[in-house]
This record gives sequence, C-alpha cells and structure tokens, in this order.
Amino acid sequence: MWRADYTGKRILFKVKGEKHSVSKVRDVAGVEPEKLASIEEFVAYAVTENRFRQALTVVFGDPKRADVKRLGEVIKWMSQDVLKEEADTLEASGLTWKEVNGRVAAKTREMFFALDV
Repeated sequence: MWRADYTGKRILFKVKGEKHSVSKVRDVAGVEPEKLASIEEFVAYAVTENRFRQALTVVFGDPKRADVKRLGEVIKWMSQDVLKEEADTLEASGLTWKEVNGRVAAKTREMFFALDV
C-alpha cells in the first residue's frame, strides 16, 4: 500500500507485485509507427464511401433498409472486396491482409454507425 499527501489530501493506492500478475508477459511487442501509418493510409485508400455504398446495396438491396443485425454481412463483403480488388496495392505497400483486416472491419463498422438512413 502506498500513501502520499497531495494538495492537502491523503492518497492511498495498492500496488501488486509480480507474483500477483495475471499474465506472465515479460516483453510487450512494439508497434512501428511507420507500419501503423501505412495501415491507416491503406485503409483510407481502400475503404471508400463508394465501396461502402456498394456493400450496402449488395447486402440490403436498398441502402435505406440497412439493419444492424446484418452488419457482419456488410463487413464480410467489404473485406472480401478489398482483398480481391486491392491485393496488388496491399502487396506493393509491404503489408499483409492480417495486418489490415481488423482496421478494414473497424472502418466499415464506423461508416455503418455513421449512416444517416
């Protein structure tokens, strides 16, 4: 238990040692800022409004009938289309599908919830 006085107030906090640690991870894997920037650039390039509207049309017929219950289908369509149509760009960027897939899905989800239908 650590105690300190700060601006006239007593502050208490508990610190647990290594034996109470939930995980046994010793080193945290670092992420290269350049790689993150490259992933974000690729996602901005590939996950476009036009592609998103096309996904809505394919999944719902009419984008105004978009339903959150089928969001997974929209994400799946977007992911498959990006992988199929942008594989060469992905490779030229030095990225793998595994590195960008999560961000493609997240961006699609963001676009879905920003819909004004």
